[in-house]
Amino acid sequence: MKAILFFVFCLVNLAKGCDETIEAETGTFSSPNYPNNYPNNQRCTYTIIVPVGSTIQLTFTAFDTEEDSFSAGCFDYVTIDGGAEMCGTNVPNPVSSESNRMTVIFSSDYSQVRRGFSASFTSQAGSNDAWTVSDSWGLSNPGGPTSAAPSVNTPSEYYILIIILHPYRLDLPELF
Repeated sequence: MKAILFFVFCLVNLAKGCDETIEAETGTFSSPNYPNNYPNNQRCTYTIIVPVGSTIQLTFTAFDTEEDSFSAGCFDYVTIDGGAEMCGTNVPNPVSSESNRMTVIFSSDYSQVRRGFSASFTSQAGSNDAWTVSDSWGLSNPGGPTSAAPSVNTPSEYYILIIILHPYRLDLPELF
């Protein structure tokens, strides 16, 4: 009996310096090869650390990653502190951390590539006055004005519904 052996090799392109820890009060970072196209099969982790007692204000200056236009999902994406995947060509709104650390992950798949992203950050002393979206889908504005309107990016097919519940007591006569 003759046997045929098949060998499958998977080539993963791990760019040099893809994972970074940045300890500074201000700085910039970008996807691999930016402003040229990023490589396929990347997973880069950028950890930003500012002084204790400060928070981080992250601002994207350019953004272009591969999105799935059929399902409004992402093929290549950026996440911040484990939040939602961000992709496409719309520059996301600035994001503030809740602590002195922030983790930004960039991931690309095996197919199409784009320019990627460029971002800058600054250390913010004291409280965080920016609206944040938590993993539990809540909006909060610690230390900030309660009348300010939050701004959250969503794909055009999605809407944000905010339901405000007020306690209400209904006194009914006893039936028995």
